[in-house]
Amino acid sequence: MARVRYKGKFSSYDDLPKADLPENSVMYEEVDSVEEIAKVGSLIGLIPFAVEIVLIIIKRSFSLVGIIDDLSFVLLVGSILYLLSLVPHELIHALCFPKDAEVEFYQALKKGALFVTGTSPMTKKQFIIMSLMPNIIFSVIPVLIYMIVDISTFTRVLVIFSLYSALSSGGDLYNVYNTTRQVPKGAHVVMSGIHTYWYC
Repeated sequence: MARVRYKGKFSSYDDLPKADLPENSVMYEEVDSVEEIAKVGSLIGLIPFAVEIVLIIIKRSFSLVGIIDDLSFVLLVGSILYLLSLVPHELIHALCFPKDAEVEFYQALKKGALFVTGTSPMTKKQFIIMSLMPNIIFSVIPVLIYMIVDISTFTRVLVIFSLYSALSSGGDLYNVYNTTRQVPKGAHVVMSGIHTYWYC
């Protein structure tokens, strides 16, 4: 299991761990700051959010009746659950790193981010799974439960939680997009500093 070290407030890119990169490493074509990642992520997060809104409409058979039932309670509890999931979200990323990996956990709340990073190489598939796993647990599974189970206060809370999680998934989806588009089959992926690299 990966070892997670909480590093506290993110203050400098120089503090991020650097990997011992092979000579043939290729840096991802990607944004190069936490602020830009948060900005791009907020836009990409609108895509799964919109998909979930469509699913909610389908679930309700195109009827808006009952959408405001217990609205204040549902929004409050869903929001609290989302806030409580932020740290577990990052820990799930960390647990998806290779066995015995050293993973560092930073908070940059003023920049709109919590994040983990580590320099252990992963296969392309492992990196994609690591990026997606928290969103599968906190966004995809809750909305699927909502679609399958009868509508109730519980499922409405669950779908609000899922919508918040979908909105915040953009940074992870950005990593997946870059990896699927840029990294060839059979290559390895490694994070170093603020950037991500691949090599064969």
